[in-house]
Amino acid sequence: MLRLLAFLMVIALVFTIVLLTAVRLFKMLSLAKSSSNGRINNINQRTKNVIVNVLAQSRVVKTRAGVFHALIFWGFIVMTLGAVEIFAKEIFPSFDLSVLGDVYFGFIFLQEVFTLIVIAAVLVGLYRRLIVKPTRLQSSLKGSIDGIIVLVAILLHSIASFLAKAGEIAINELDPDWAFASNFLFTLLLEDNASKHLMYDIFWWIHTLTIFVFIIYIVFGYYWHPYYYPSKHMHIVAAVAKVFVSNLEPSAKMNALDLEDETIEVFGAKQLEQFEWPTVLDGLACTECGRCDEVCPASQTGKKLSPKTLIHEIKEHNLTREKQLRSCNEPNTFPEPEKDLIHDILSEQFLWDCTTCGSCMEVCPVFIEHVPVIISMRQSLVLMEGIIPSEAKGTMRGWETNSNPWNYPMNQRNDWTEGLEIKTLKDNPKAELLYYAGCAASYDDRNKKVAKAFVEILQTAGIDFAILGEEEKCCGETARRLGNELVGQELTISNIEKFNEYGVKAIVTACPHCYNTLKNEYSDFGWTGKVQHATELVNDLLNEGKVKVQKEERIIVYHDSCYLARGNDVIDEPRKILQSLGVELKEMVNNKKGTFCCGAGGGRMWLEETEGERINRVRIQEAKETDSEIICSSCPYCLTMFEDGMKAEEDSELKTFDLIELVALGLKK
Repeated sequence: MLRLLAFLMVIALVFTIVLLTAVRLFKMLSLAKSSSNGRINNINQRTKNVIVNVLAQSRVVKTRAGVFHALIFWGFIVMTLGAVEIFAKEIFPSFDLSVLGDVYFGFIFLQEVFTLIVIAAVLVGLYRRLIVKPTRLQSSLKGSIDGIIVLVAILLHSIASFLAKAGEIAINELDPDWAFASNFLFTLLLEDNASKHLMYDIFWWIHTLTIFVFIIYIVFGYYWHPYYYPSKHMHIVAAVAKVFVSNLEPSAKMNALDLEDETIEVFGAKQLEQFEWPTVLDGLACTECGRCDEVCPASQTGKKLSPKTLIHEIKEHNLTREKQLRSCNEPNTFPEPEKDLIHDILSEQFLWDCTTCGSCMEVCPVFIEHVPVIISMRQSLVLMEGIIPSEAKGTMRGWETNSNPWNYPMNQRNDWTEGLEIKTLKDNPKAELLYYAGCAASYDDRNKKVAKAFVEILQTAGIDFAILGEEEKCCGETARRLGNELVGQELTISNIEKFNEYGVKAIVTACPHCYNTLKNEYSDFGWTGKVQHATELVNDLLNEGKVKVQKEERIIVYHDSCYLARGNDVIDEPRKILQSLGVELKEMVNNKKGTFCCGAGGGRMWLEETEGERINRVRIQEAKETDSEIICSSCPYCLTMFEDGMKAEEDSELKTFDLIELVALGLKK
């Protein structure tokens, strides 16, 4: 009876601590803004995401270290079920699952196996942290100690599970064949021990306290910290919530700011009450595994940006800010934060280094959204403080005055069509398809060739298409990702007005950035129509026999554009086109959804790359390792970056082409 009373008191203590922590964290989340897109809709899909990505650990097991993490996770679930049984027997003495026969004893056997697996996986984890020390696990001292503490706690609990079961074998004379590992401890420690009842009590309490101390540590964390700081292993709980409320829209889609709402005083975000609540949850869900840094093109080429550091510092800021706001005597007031998250902690360059490629979000096991928060912090810099990199100021003026980043006159936007029989929508308002050429195809000499090649394909297929010509403006994608939402929206709305004027229902474009914006973001401003990338349309034309190509023996390596493959799942179509051309297709180490950025996205096309190694050079080196004749892409930015990068490769004969050019070269006349 005394043990039961003590046990219930411990449960009450743990429950109280967990409840108080939950209340505080909920208050912190409530201080943040509401989400700009639905987070509790489509319950079926969200439940499936939890099953696939939490229970099945589908993203986690993609790395060798992740396999060990998954084994610990699955083993801990099985061990927890066993602990529930032990506690149930304590509260309800008549509780007995042995009536289930072999099913129950099979479960006992499963516990034994998984507990041994957990012990082995934990030892591997300790070896990596203490001996190997991989770069991606090197975080703050606090985070490193935290990881070691939790691994040791799991190890102790696993051993305690065997001890508790060994004691149960001694007291209740269970069939030891099923509990083979626990039986080994029983024969070693208890079989001939006259004090086995006392030893059973000791083992039972060791098992019980390791569980409850572990729970308290996770939620309570570092009590000696200047402010409450939960263990990073709070992600055990927070990650489930984050996966459930993860963004279900295309990963490359950017949400629009409501610039017409006069009640909004702050645009962008750089402190707790300005972030959306999923961003606050991101900090609690982050495991600090470092996978994001391993795939980030900026981080991997020596830039300041570290996606892991970004989320960690936002978490630290939010906890500090919550304490500051909680201690404020005046309700509904927001004093200035103790430290400016951007200027005092992260730096402006940290944010400008991002290419918005989304590779960090693609590999994150708990679906943290790094890119949207970087863009929101850029918006804070540009819209609230008027801060923008000096080299981008001319680009911004170009968008403002001539609706293109080069600042070329708008009346030159149609010059690339000289000599081609191309009609504009003004001449052919009933055209079935609008070819949205984009700025690169209109003004950049290298990409003009791609545009002409695409027109040749469309004309060969007999497609009724037209262009906007001088009436076309930049789609606004890059301006928005550089943080200038005002200019980006002006360009967007201006284009939509033209679309509506001509009744445009279908668009094709060869630029993945235009494609993503037109397809996924223009609907936020009222235009909904069918949008295809050029590779999607060309693949359809080849399948339908409207376009026929000659096969040619070439060795080609294909580079996936981030916004095409990772952002919009256009992966198979370019490869099917290359297959139609009869070439030998090579793949780089980083391909498809795991592609490595060319370095031009997120406005980096217009910014100088002054630190570390150039991103495009790294990608070209990957291409050279395939011993291909041609590096082929499907993006004007990628083509430009490869052309520039190849100028420094004096020893290489690798040629650069857009896939559309290769199709045009192979057309059967």
